[in-house]
Amino acid sequence: MKQKAKWFKGLLLVVFMVLSTISVSAVSLDLDKTGAKKTDLIPLGIETATVNGQKFNVGARVAVTYYVSSNAKWEDFQGYATYDPTGLRLEKFSLPNTTSNVFINTDDEGFLYYAGSSFTDYFDFTTEKVLYIAEFTVLSGGNYTVENTWEVIDDENCVSIVDGDFYDEGRLSCRSETAVVQYTVTFKNYDGTVISTKQYDAGEAVVVPTETPVRPADQQYTYTFSGWDKVVVETVNSDATYTAVFTGTLNKYSVSVSTVNGTVTGCPTGAVDYGTSVTLKAKAKEGYKFDGYYVGDTRVSSSSTYTFTVNDNTDVVAKFTQMPFSELNVSVSSGTKLKVKLGINGVETTQPATYKNQNVRTGQYVTLTPIGIDGYDFLYWKSDNGKIVSYSQSYTFMFTGKTSLTAVFSQNSDGVVTFMSGYNQNNSSMCYGSEDEITLPTPYSKSGYTFKFWSIDGKTECTVSDIYTASRSGNVTVKAVYEENEVYYSLKVNGGAIVSVDNNKADAGNTTGSYKRVNAIKVQANEAETGKKFAYWIDQDGNILAYSNSHILYLDSNTTISAVFVDENDVVDTKAIAEISSISLNETTNKMSVISVLTVPSDCVIISGGLLATNNEMIGASADSFTYENATYKKVENVEDLNYQVLQYTWTKSNVMFGDIWFLRAYVTYKDANGNIYEVYGDVVTSKSLFS
Repeated sequence: MKQKAKWFKGLLLVVFMVLSTISVSAVSLDLDKTGAKKTDLIPLGIETATVNGQKFNVGARVAVTYYVSSNAKWEDFQGYATYDPTGLRLEKFSLPNTTSNVFINTDDEGFLYYAGSSFTDYFDFTTEKVLYIAEFTVLSGGNYTVENTWEVIDDENCVSIVDGDFYDEGRLSCRSETAVVQYTVTFKNYDGTVISTKQYDAGEAVVVPTETPVRPADQQYTYTFSGWDKVVVETVNSDATYTAVFTGTLNKYSVSVSTVNGTVTGCPTGAVDYGTSVTLKAKAKEGYKFDGYYVGDTRVSSSSTYTFTVNDNTDVVAKFTQMPFSELNVSVSSGTKLKVKLGINGVETTQPATYKNQNVRTGQYVTLTPIGIDGYDFLYWKSDNGKIVSYSQSYTFMFTGKTSLTAVFSQNSDGVVTFMSGYNQNNSSMCYGSEDEITLPTPYSKSGYTFKFWSIDGKTECTVSDIYTASRSGNVTVKAVYEENEVYYSLKVNGGAIVSVDNNKADAGNTTGSYKRVNAIKVQANEAETGKKFAYWIDQDGNILAYSNSHILYLDSNTTISAVFVDENDVVDTKAIAEISSISLNETTNKMSVISVLTVPSDCVIISGGLLATNNEMIGASADSFTYENATYKKVENVEDLNYQVLQYTWTKSNVMFGDIWFLRAYVTYKDANGNIYEVYGDVVTSKSLFS
């Protein structure tokens, strides 16, 4: 028996050499020797044939499955199966439980060669398993047999368990089954639920479910069945799963907006597709201010501009609140009466030359028209601080709170000479006749500046004669020209250091310094201690300046800035910050430059931001009236697609005379992680305070 084993190994080696070009894995046999496709089945008919003693229709696909079990693991095996190729056509042959170190040869019709050899990973058939599966198509009537001849050597003794005619029944058992090949065809819905599943004989016609699959509509789509994920074959030749495919049609939703005491634009007039972006813009009625947009009882935005994505029928209510009453005082100098109209659509009434009304609605427009004495000409309107607010006799303005105005008349028809100094303050205003002597007033002081001379054009010094000549042709404004003193402000940094000034690197570890207002100073927070994290910067008054550990600031006073650190697990309640960081005026070019810095929390993005400006004191003096809608200048950049969380915006205004008072306000709209839109205004800042 030992000699027998040696002969087997020699034979097996020869077989391996012969089969060296054959695939190691099981193969699908789709071609005959001429290269023609063999997968087309012969139509089923009434003619039958016998395969391994069992009767099958001609054209059927039959599987011969060979099972074995052994009391030992195998080191080597080889064998072949024979069949009559005139009656059976081989379609597939595989060794499903021996896929490594295995060789298969099916090139010769009528013979199926197979072999395996492993001296380390033995072939384990100690429990019954399938050795091979051979699938055939029955070509014609007759009696056919698939016979197996093989040899097996165990791994321990190198002893043959089976060899040709030799068969050790005590160590090996074999059996075969012959049956029609069956396949499973399953139809599933979009979510994986089974619509139908069925076993088919090879070549049997597929039955497609007659009931149309359904997919319920969701918030975004209504679905229509459009077929299966692949073409359904007419006859079965393999397992298959077909999944229902649906075409989604975007749902349409309505958007409605209701409001009282204001108007809203941007609402769609008809139903819109799911996912449509809608932007609403509210404008308050005269005497009212915008309160917010509400859906149900929830305020979804406090910004007058609200952008949202439609995902359901949406009913929005825009609410406005009435502005309070305040006091208006008017006097007509050298006049007899005053005509007053409260509100754009109000009724004009005639009042005495001295008029007082404590119940004027804030936010409404007021029109004042003084009536002078015969022989007197109207000069201008001035506020209680002496500033000329209008040269028009009929003066219309938005009432923003307690206001005192005077209408000034003169017997002289020549131009008015107004002397302005300090922070655009009116030193005096009057008309000069030919006999009058013009006296230059003492200018008001301006902190940080030294007075140089009076000027008509704001650049060159003028004489009394120049002023008189100019006044013969109309109104003249004479401005005080100042020279800026060298002013420095101190900066102290706690919990960080100054890293650069005007992009010039500072000394390492520098925490104090003295700087001009125009210097851009960058500070960097220290590394947080273990268990801590940076939260924000605050100034000496406790105001939060920024949430970034790197921050640029401009000084307009002596300043202390401190980095605040918190426990690393603490949640920092960040808020949007909108601030004016710098204002400067070039007296040579008469250009004012303003910088706003806008910061939003980390889970938000800026939609648009910049600044608002006005030189109308009636608007700028009240935070309630100094809004986006009422600002004279709206300098805003749209950056919605850039995902900015920090934005620095610079605006340059031409034709600004030194001393003019401007009101400025940083402004930002931003969106949170839930798509809600917010509008944030910074403090109202004046050029008067920042020029000091």
